[in-house]
Amino acid sequence: MGWFFVALGQLLLVSEGLALAVVTGFSLPVSPLLYGGIALFSLATAAFFAVEKLNGYRRYILIGVVALYGVVVFLTQDRLIVGAGEFYNALLANINAEYEGTIALLTLRGEGGALTLFLAEIFLPLTLWLGAIIIYRADALQLNLLLLPVTASLLLAGGTMSPAALFCLLFGVISLLAASRSVRRKRLWGGEDRELYRRNLNTHRSIQGKTALLLCGLGLALSLPGFYAVRPLLEVRLAPAEQIFDRVEGRTLGTLVSVLPQASGGEWNLQVTTAGGGVSDGGLSEVEGYALQGVEDLKVTCTARPEETVYLRGFVGSLYTGDRWLPPDGGRFDSAAANWKTEGNARIYLQNLPFLRRLYVGEDEPIQLTVERLNANPGYTYVPYCAYLNDYYEVQDGDGAVSGQTAQDDVFPFYFRKDYQEVIRTWNEDEEAISVLDRLETAYSYYAQAAELTVPEGFEDLALLCGEQDITPGDVDAAADFIRTYLAQGYTYDLNASAAPEGEDFVRYFLDTSKTGYSVHYASAAVLMFRMCGVPARYVVGYAAPQNLFTAQPGGGYTAILQDDNAHAWAEVYRPGEGWTPVEMTPGTVGAARDVEFVGDEVPVAPQEQEPESEQTAPAAPEESETESAPAFLLKDDLETVVWLAFGLLVCAGAVWGLLYFLRRYRLVNGLDIRKTPNRRVVEIFQAYYGLLVKKGMPSETSSTSPEFEAWVTEWNPALGAEGLAELRTLVLESSYGPQRKGERDVARMRQIYQSLKKDVRRHGR
Repeated sequence: MGWFFVALGQLLLVSEGLALAVVTGFSLPVSPLLYGGIALFSLATAAFFAVEKLNGYRRYILIGVVALYGVVVFLTQDRLIVGAGEFYNALLANINAEYEGTIALLTLRGEGGALTLFLAEIFLPLTLWLGAIIIYRADALQLNLLLLPVTASLLLAGGTMSPAALFCLLFGVISLLAASRSVRRKRLWGGEDRELYRRNLNTHRSIQGKTALLLCGLGLALSLPGFYAVRPLLEVRLAPAEQIFDRVEGRTLGTLVSVLPQASGGEWNLQVTTAGGGVSDGGLSEVEGYALQGVEDLKVTCTARPEETVYLRGFVGSLYTGDRWLPPDGGRFDSAAANWKTEGNARIYLQNLPFLRRLYVGEDEPIQLTVERLNANPGYTYVPYCAYLNDYYEVQDGDGAVSGQTAQDDVFPFYFRKDYQEVIRTWNEDEEAISVLDRLETAYSYYAQAAELTVPEGFEDLALLCGEQDITPGDVDAAADFIRTYLAQGYTYDLNASAAPEGEDFVRYFLDTSKTGYSVHYASAAVLMFRMCGVPARYVVGYAAPQNLFTAQPGGGYTAILQDDNAHAWAEVYRPGEGWTPVEMTPGTVGAARDVEFVGDEVPVAPQEQEPESEQTAPAAPEESETESAPAFLLKDDLETVVWLAFGLLVCAGAVWGLLYFLRRYRLVNGLDIRKTPNRRVVEIFQAYYGLLVKKGMPSETSSTSPEFEAWVTEWNPALGAEGLAELRTLVLESSYGPQRKGERDVARMRQIYQSLKKDVRRHGR
């Protein structure tokens, strides 16, 4: 009776916990009768498997239960279909809310209690299955194979299990783990009708039940103090584990985003905002969206082959606060622009100023760039440098980020940066060549000097270092050379850079403590250092498309598909007479301040406690990657690489072990190990012969000289015949107890007998 209640408690914990996880995870409106029904199912299942008086009748009871279940399903099929539809709608509604999906829901007629009935009829066979796992076999492995996919699917679908569900599942699994460690050694106990068997079985159940009961009791007793003791630790985020989970989640979602529309003919779509374009406010300790590998963020098409990296600006940051970049001051810009001679919208006009100047002084036509937003953040329009915007767009915060992205593609006339700089510098050298546009640029340059040189407090030592350099204020090239050298020599590029502790300055922590970072760190520090050198600078997040990413299209033009690994953060500086231009300070970029190129790397996914929103790219020097040795790759501080490497090694080791085991077994059962005597090899082949008969049902204590053994051989190895059986017995007895030494001919004959048994077994198809 004690064992019965222990088994019932284990089954109740798991079945009720699973029901709570599903109901609370998707906020299903079910009746409390569901939990009562599952309790009755659990009681009946525990009795079915644990009561010994039912031995011999379980097969017939199971057939009756299945027949009755089929009748109930048939009689309630209408409400069952409605309940399944309600569950389907609840699941998809949760997915749509979590991932901004557009999967259409079913239109259902109202049926009171249909959802409760559906779940009850689902949990009846599930409880029976759980009972077989928990009571009949006490197999923790099978339970985990059931629970892990269910809980993982629930979490991926956006469900949030209640603490009660987690509590029940946790203690149920722990209890079963304890119970399953006590293994029945039935083969050593004899037949079920023997007293030794019954005594050992009772001892086994006693140990099993007491162990499970003890662990559950300790768990219940320690749960309350443990909750308050462990609760503070639950708030500690494990960055390595989160990194792997986020990458797995990102890859799973990326597959769904790509496969669902194709599998459903366009009816099921998950519009997931990717982390690459997920930056909305310049925060350095937050990330919005998902890092999805293989998901297309932007599609960029250019009418001419780019000969440089095409930078697409998203967020623009002006004021640094210690943990984020704030956008420019829109009111200040509008007040200044009121004194400038602009046509129409001053914000749009100033954004278009580089393009208008280039168009005015040159004769060649601009290039056309089309940007199609697929999964990137819709809060921004990703605009190339030196582009023209029409009045449908809006410039945020004066001269900050651009918005106005629509369902249609954005088409920008623009000039490549190199071409623009060459033409404009030649124009600027002519003192007599001054236009209205040039005067406007001069006025705006004064504004940039006043607005984008602000340095926060707490960086006096760094400002002193920059001031000690022989750099003329405004000399972009000299400042860039100094900053690039300073950051490259003193700091290390690392996707897994540790996060700044809460309340500590982001850049200060990077410069003084961690000294490791990625593009967000380098760009933020570079902007402040440029300002300390007297160069107006801003922090920008967007996408960088290397020229080698563009491929020619059959219909003309060149197209590049940008994913999360093309998202990037960089500094942009203001060159008087030219305007804003990107400057790369992240290690792995090629070129100087006036000629930057971007080299993409794999997507960093939440590598720290709270990954900066803008970092999704890891530039890496091609020279190093091409010559990197295998040991250097294996020693990289990349937890995912280590995990996958360890997994691969385990798989390889398992495969090698399996192959060696198979070869050893094959040599053993066929007597091929010539290091052993022929007598020993004959005996080993007979052991394999005997073991195959045991697998087919022959009792393991059957003597090879008994009539029972002869009957089993006659049934399963009829090709051997009476003479062959006599020869088999003589050969084995002489090899085991006889004084004469056997030869290779005897080993071959024994092998032939064993092979005949295998052929007969296969011929019977059993």
